[in-house]
Formats: sequence, structure tokens, C-alpha cells
Amino acid sequence: MPLILYSVNTYLAYAINERYYDRVHYVWCSEVFDARSHNAFGRYANIPPTSNPRDIYRNLYEEVKRGDRHSAKIEANRQGIKQGAWKNV
Repeated sequence: MPLILYSVNTYLAYAINERYYDRVHYVWCSEVFDARSHNAFGRYANIPPTSNPRDIYRNLYEEVKRGDRHSAKIEANRQGIKQGAWKNV
């Protein structure tokens, strides 16, 4: 059975990596999309919400939907994209 890994990144970060970084992507991945849907005492029990792909997606989705201009996660993503752009100049 093939191993499937889940990750949550913005489309903008994906597009920049595709175009400017020779399609090389560095991402944190999980073997499960939602750790909370598994056994509370199993191997995925220690994945925190900030690393759980489902929670990351839901939080980003809600922040974008509500037009949250002060989202720490979105600002961190923005800064990471800027930092990467400056290193590639």
C-alpha cells in the first residue's frame, strides 16, 4: 500500500516554489489528515492542532473567509514568502 502524506500550504507558496525553486518544496507532512479522528491513545495522539493538517486548513479557511487582517498564520506565511524571495534575488 502506498504511503500518502498530507500537508497544508498556500497556493501562492506552491506556485512560487514551482516557478522559482526548480519545483523543490520543503513542507511538514503528516501520515494522517486528521489526527483527532484516530485513537486517542494511538500513534497519532501526540500531533498538536498546529501540526494537524485538518486543523491548519480549517483555521486558514476561516481566517480567509472572515477577512481576518491580523492572522498570525497568514502573516508568517507572507513573511516566509518574502524572505525566500530575497534569498533568491
